[in-house]
Amino acid sequence: MAKSSNSITFLIISIILAIWLSPFILLGVFVYLGYRIYKGILKKRIWQRVKNEWFPKGKHTLFLYSSSKKWQRYFEQSLIPKIKGKTMVWNWSTRYEYGWRDDLLEAKILRFFRPSGCFYPMAIVFSPDGTIRTFQFYVPYIKMLKSQNQNQDYQKLEKDFLAFLDSL
Repeated sequence: MAKSSNSITFLIISIILAIWLSPFILLGVFVYLGYRIYKGILKKRIWQRVKNEWFPKGKHTLFLYSSSKKWQRYFEQSLIPKIKGKTMVWNWSTRYEYGWRDDLLEAKILRFFRPSGCFYPMAIVFSPDGTIRTFQFYVPYIKMLKSQNQNQDYQKLEKDFLAFLDSL
């Protein structure tokens, strides 16, 4: 008998807590859904700005790198010349010298579309069909520096990136 009365007590307490907490849970759900809708609208507006401002210039991509001794020379001499005409290029280390502000389209793109973690060097590509694809070079490039056996991972990524740009 004691076991069933404990179960009933637990059930009653659970129902009371659920009723008492339901407005807060509902409020949390509405706030979360509102945030997701707001973020979706902002992303759509950013994509539309890219389409209106960059596409007529033949640019579909934001490429971001830094002045790291590990990769600056490689990217500036090897990859950037291949993508220069199709890409907005930013050196993260010198962004303020060239007028970087939080209200720039490039800053908004990074805020909403960049992955977390070590995000540069990377490219964010906007396709005319509305899809957005990111290419993160950091991990494959570091692996390539540490071991020649990993060279094919970076080379494949770069080849896929260049092929994707050529397809636009």
